[in-house]
Amino acid sequence: MKTIFLTISFILLYPLAQLSAQPISCSLTQTIDTVTNGDSNIKKVFDCWAGYLASSPDSLYDNPYWNSADKIRYTSYDLLKSEGFLSPGLYAFGYLKNQVLSITNIGDAYIIRSMFYYIYPENGNLFVMAITNTIAKQDADGNFTLHNWLHHYTRAWNTRKVGVITYYYYPDYPFNIFEAEKANKMIDYLQKIFDIKLEREIAYYIASDCDGIMKLKGFEYVVGMGNHIANLCGFHDVYNNIIYSNSKKGEYYEHEITRLINNFFPRAHSHYINGLTKYFTEDGIALGQSFKTHFQRMDDYLDAHKEIDLSNYSGSFYAQPMDNITPPHYFIGLLICQLTLEKGGLPLLKQAMNSTSTDEDMLRFIEEELRIKRKDLNKMLRQLIHRYAQEDFKKMITIE
Repeated sequence: MKTIFLTISFILLYPLAQLSAQPISCSLTQTIDTVTNGDSNIKKVFDCWAGYLASSPDSLYDNPYWNSADKIRYTSYDLLKSEGFLSPGLYAFGYLKNQVLSITNIGDAYIIRSMFYYIYPENGNLFVMAITNTIAKQDADGNFTLHNWLHHYTRAWNTRKVGVITYYYYPDYPFNIFEAEKANKMIDYLQKIFDIKLEREIAYYIASDCDGIMKLKGFEYVVGMGNHIANLCGFHDVYNNIIYSNSKKGEYYEHEITRLINNFFPRAHSHYINGLTKYFTEDGIALGQSFKTHFQRMDDYLDAHKEIDLSNYSGSFYAQPMDNITPPHYFIGLLICQLTLEKGGLPLLKQAMNSTSTDEDMLRFIEEELRIKRKDLNKMLRQLIHRYAQEDFKKMITIE
């Protein structure tokens, strides 16, 4: 959920033209001496990292600075690019600079710890986007290439394969086979009802909490870290079929499992994509609160803000969330999914997900297929929010 909030805030702060793949200038902290240092590899490692950042790391191509094994294993080989938290990815913010803070020899590899930052031109203040860890290793020819931190960080973790999911979890985590089987059952069900077929198996990482997820992906720090409600967060790497979960949701994180269908519906409006992640949440709990509680919060807020038009998807209610507890776009999406299912069941839902990529597409679909006039949509959504603030939300379909 944080992904969307961060995306909006950064786009508002900086020109869109800067959100593109550009070389990122890299410097070395003054405490690291590459001239008289007894380890001559330090400079080679820095040159490798600096070369990578200067070679459009946000683009997918056979980048010579990254190792071949990761390129075979992953569609998007650098997991810092595709990790799922920052959207667009870390390297897409072209105004960022990078400074290497340390290069540490760990025997068979080096850890590159570096800071991505921005200097505000108007006052010279420093804004730190992230502090990351990346691994550098020598190949058979003696050249250094870059490797994902994830594999180094989880080298002592436990691994267990259940169905189409390979789970990776920290040593003290009490693995629950029954929850893992439920996750596979859900995947089977989603493939069946949406008539899709996953082309590869899923890697599923379970960290202790939200900060633990960030650290296993390579973030020592990333903007927004430490501000997660109820310590409930997870992410789906859409490129690589990786799910990141936490100890509270464990093996069966319905929200992130539902995200596996995203690639099959590239024309689906975000309200359908986001709404379904809530629709298939088994316990009706989001961020530690019941659906009813979230609808009550929205109902109270909307009652105090009569000027808000819920049919304006680019309006402030969606762009600037009412708080960091209730994300309105997910629950409006939940209602739109329900209205679609009530009108035409799964066939109409799939039709919507194949044809509503823009706000205009969405409004036209609601008018033509759901028979709800645009001028009436705001009133109807407000009525539904008020209704579910009083009674439990009942789904049209459930996982069999």
